[in-house]
Amino acid sequence: MVFRTAPADTHPHDLVATSGRTNLTQMLPYMPHETFEYKQLYLNIQNNLREVFEWIEQTVAHYLPDGYTVLAELVDILPNADESPVKPFLSLVVNINVCTIGHQDRKDF
Repeated sequence: MVFRTAPADTHPHDLVATSGRTNLTQMLPYMPHETFEYKQLYLNIQNNLREVFEWIEQTVAHYLPDGYTVLAELVDILPNADESPVKPFLSLVVNINVCTIGHQDRKDF
């Protein structure tokens, strides 16, 4: 495999993979299909935790103003990120620490 550096004067969106093995769409933010499958649950989580999300946003903006500015700007320019309920972050992940056959972490029994 040969690695080359990207041209400095070319925006990443204008680069094209020549190997044919790169799935460029996986690099874009997207809502997972479970969000649509369990839409009401997702909306309930958003509504019930709205004040927590607002507090997190205010706290990050207060204590890390430079980092907040950078994150908020990225959220604003990325496609499909305008609906983030947890701005300045892109995604909301709820980990309820459940052990299943399909997914196990080191701490699962």
